[in-house]
Amino acid sequence: MELIQKWKPHLEQEVRSKQLTIEGIKRHIDERRLKDSDREFFTKKLRLFQEQNEMQQRLLWRVETLQWRLSDGLRQLQQMAPPLPLPTGFKEIWGALYATVAGTFNYEVLHSKETKMVGGTQVVIEEHSVTVGHIITALVLFLLGYSLLGKVAHSSVRAAQIRFQLPAARIALLEKLVLYPMILLLALCVLSWVRIPLTVFAYLGGALAIGVGFGAQNLINNFISGIILLFERQVNVGDIVEVDTHTGAITALGSRCSRMRRGDGVEVLIPNSLLLEKNVVNWTLTEPNHRFSFTFTVAYGASIERVMQLVTQALNETPYLLKQPPHCVFFEQFGSDGLIFGVYYWVKLGIEVDPRQPGSDLRFRIDQLFRIEGIHMPFAQRDIHLDSASPVHVHIENEPQNRNPA
Repeated sequence: MELIQKWKPHLEQEVRSKQLTIEGIKRHIDERRLKDSDREFFTKKLRLFQEQNEMQQRLLWRVETLQWRLSDGLRQLQQMAPPLPLPTGFKEIWGALYATVAGTFNYEVLHSKETKMVGGTQVVIEEHSVTVGHIITALVLFLLGYSLLGKVAHSSVRAAQIRFQLPAARIALLEKLVLYPMILLLALCVLSWVRIPLTVFAYLGGALAIGVGFGAQNLINNFISGIILLFERQVNVGDIVEVDTHTGAITALGSRCSRMRRGDGVEVLIPNSLLLEKNVVNWTLTEPNHRFSFTFTVAYGASIERVMQLVTQALNETPYLLKQPPHCVFFEQFGSDGLIFGVYYWVKLGIEVDPRQPGSDLRFRIDQLFRIEGIHMPFAQRDIHLDSASPVHVHIENEPQNRNPA
């Protein structure tokens, strides 16, 4: 009831103001010699204001009817049972709190007018007012819509992946391509719904330019870099890359940063700009198969043919080693401590297997086969020569015979 009593005078003032505006437009049409185009413009404007005035009058009539019914209902309730008195202090606190919140919500942040010169007279076509309530409502609606659109984009892209068997590397790109236009459309719809015109941002252009130049420079840079990465597809989800002393698999490409999972399980957040500005080694950009190698030494006297046969057997028995391209064993050279052989094999890099594991299994199998065949891997041996003018005295002491047992 108090709310109706508060807003009814404002509505009555709007009705009177609209009627005065209509009368002014009528006088303007009757008293001036206008061109046909200007007369048509003012006639349409007059018709529009008259329709608005009729709607406001109907709304005022309904408000008065509602006020009368509420007053009648309250009067009947008071006759049936006496009202419960509220503490005077509570009423004052509630009234002050409500007035403060309402005043803050209706505080006008920006006011703009759209005018047009007609017959040498500047006529106000439309007025725009942006309040704190408009801004709060727009933010709440945008956040709710953003959360909903994110789920819609994610579910639709996943459904398309299952339906068309799309690779995982394209999922992030498709999700962003679906989400970003929807966010832009959401922002325009929210601004239109709360009646915040786009022309308002022209007044904030200077402040926004300063904010972007100083506070949001890195954010905008990373955002644009993320879009470039999505379209160029030089770095995809699942790729094993090496950047800025970190090596791991890309698990997500975000709008601001990308997420990498290293071999030790640590997840690293890498700004998208680094993936464009730094030297990035992509191990799986065009070909996931990579060659690894190591050397080993066997003692002199071992059969070279038998050694190569055993190593080839170990290569064939080790899992995760590719058959194509074929692996190979070479007799590299005669070393100072033994015969040096080189082993070369290919492994398909991916998130599911650590590329070091096949190499460890291969070395373990080679050691097993060499132990069975009695082939030794020598350690480094050196001869020491002592150059002395006089004989070197060597004294060897035996352990004492009467040691007490521990």
